[in-house]
Amino acid sequence: MLETKEATAAAVGATVATSKRAAGDISARLAGAGAITFAATVLVQNIIRGASVPGNGATTADILTHYTEHRPITFALVATYRWRRARR
Repeated sequence: MLETKEATAAAVGATVATSKRAAGDISARLAGAGAITFAATVLVQNIIRGASVPGNGATTADILTHYTEHRPITFALVATYRWRRARR
């Protein structure tokens, strides 16, 4: 019951046919570049958002006023969020 089995020559020399990649697969290098781009986009969004966001205790009116006064920043955040979502 506690013996060791030897591998046979047929099992060692056997090869398994592997299929080629499907047309939709990407290379590991491209996947890595996409991951780095995603991380950089998230970092830039957090820097932009953190520099001008209202505090935790802000009222709803303060938050709405902030985002209406900072429309270009809000647009950039929405655009990069949509771009991130489309890339997944």
